[in-house]
Amino acid sequence: MSRTILVVALAALALAPIAAAAFFAYLRLRTGTWSAWQQTQIIGWDRRLAAPWTGIGNGWRSIWTAHAADLVLSRWADLLFTLAGVALLVVLAVLRRWPETVFVLLNVGVLVCSTTLISAPRYALMWFPGYLLVAELAVRPRWTWLTTTIVVTCLPLLGVVALSFAAHGWTA
Repeated sequence: MSRTILVVALAALALAPIAAAAFFAYLRLRTGTWSAWQQTQIIGWDRRLAAPWTGIGNGWRSIWTAHAADLVLSRWADLLFTLAGVALLVVLAVLRRWPETVFVLLNVGVLVCSTTLISAPRYALMWFPGYLLVAELAVRPRWTWLTTTIVVTCLPLLGVVALSFAAHGWTA
C-alpha cells in the first residue's frame, strides 16, 4: 500500500471519532453537560441502558398496555423490526460477513439494550446489509419472483406512509 493511500485511509478512519468528539463538545457548550443526549433520553422517553432481554420484554409488554390503536401498531412495528434485526444478525454471522455483522450488531444493540423500544423501523433503514442480501437473492434465477413481490408490497405501503406523514400522523 502506498504512503498516500495509507494517509488517506487513516484520515478517513479518524473522521468518525472526530465527528463524535465534535458532537459531544457541542453538547457541552450548548447545555453545560457532556451527557445531554442521554439525559434527554431519560427525561423524554424514560429510556435507559438495560440488558437486551429487558428491552425486548418491555417492548412486548408495551403492546398490551397501549390504549390507542396507533400506539399498538407502532409498538408492534418496533418489536417486529427489532426481532428482524436480531434475525439479520444471525444470518450475517452464519454467512461470516463480519464487518456487516458488527455494523448491524451495534445498531440493533442500541435498540435492545435500552428499557424502551423506540423508532426501530427508522433504525432498520440503516441495515443495508439486509437489503444487499435480498438483492443478491433477487438476481438468482429461482428467486426472480422476489423483485415483483417487493415492488407490489412496498408501493402501497409507501403510499400509506406518505399520506400518513402528509397528514401529520407522526406527530399526534
